[in-house]
Amino acid sequence: MLSQKVEVEIEGSGGRGLRQPCSLSTPKSIRSNGNGNCTSGSGSLSRFGGIPTGSTITMASHGEKGNQRLRRIPSVQPGALSYEELVKEGTFGRIYAGKLGESCEALVKTVIDGASLTQVACLLQDASLLIGVSHQHILAPLLANTELPGPPEIAYPHPSKGNLKMYLQKSRESSTALSTRQLVEFGLHITKGLAYLHSLGIVHKDIATRNCYLDEESYVKICDSALSRDLFPDDYDCLGDNENRPLKWLSLESLQKRVYATQGDVWALGVTYWELVTLAQMPHEEVDIFELTNYLAAGFRLEQPVNCPDEFFTVMNCCWHCEAKQRPTPSQLLSYLQDFHADLGMYI
Repeated sequence: MLSQKVEVEIEGSGGRGLRQPCSLSTPKSIRSNGNGNCTSGSGSLSRFGGIPTGSTITMASHGEKGNQRLRRIPSVQPGALSYEELVKEGTFGRIYAGKLGESCEALVKTVIDGASLTQVACLLQDASLLIGVSHQHILAPLLANTELPGPPEIAYPHPSKGNLKMYLQKSRESSTALSTRQLVEFGLHITKGLAYLHSLGIVHKDIATRNCYLDEESYVKICDSALSRDLFPDDYDCLGDNENRPLKWLSLESLQKRVYATQGDVWALGVTYWELVTLAQMPHEEVDIFELTNYLAAGFRLEQPVNCPDEFFTVMNCCWHCEAKQRPTPSQLLSYLQDFHADLGMYI
């Protein structure tokens, strides 16, 4: 599996580059823990000295055990990205609807004014996950402008129906309800995308409806967490370790041991299925976040939602097995959901 190591690469004139780990600048300026997650620190871009104008800052991601894989965000010339509308401003970042060039509609993720180098590194790290991945159910970044001293700009395709979690929430008030078959189809799309990522050796670590987008043909596409993290700050919690994580979606072993593997993605996929049926309700809303690990270790799980077919809830429960190796793979889930989706079609 791929294990991300954050590096800040500074490229100046003369074709020479300086590459150092995240502890490059002043203490606590950027830091990545052993799980590939950035923790908070200080040091804003404006104070990041010693870098000439025109330099760039990029994030590189490497594989383990000699299987080196270097993925970089393709560069775009400054000014090629235009902003048309602020979609959302979060704690550390902004998302704009804009254009790449004159005609290509895009979502542009950047950081707020005065963002720290830590926040920049975390944005680039998250955005690097799906670079170069091409699949009908994956939303990978297109290009990025990372030239200093300005803030980084990362451009994604702009799916016309927007964020899946927001789409589900809005559907609660719609006169036309989403059918169970439609929701299962969304689950199929997410499962197909995750199966493809796992076939490439990529562990997503944040599968949820907030990290999915819906295109004009109602195809669901998985994106990285860089794009939507700021849209849903309540989905991330801190257990006193100065690190916000999607705790309510994490597997038991991730909560207990900070283990992140494909089986953890499957656990989160089960929670995502639950989100689909509940139209994006908050999982484990009644559980104190500091008691969640013990709650799950004691065998408690999310309850079966109202109007959720037994067959679909059985699939969810399989994803939440306490033994990671006993959970189904996305490919196995795909086989079952395809049959279930077809059976639902017989009654329409």
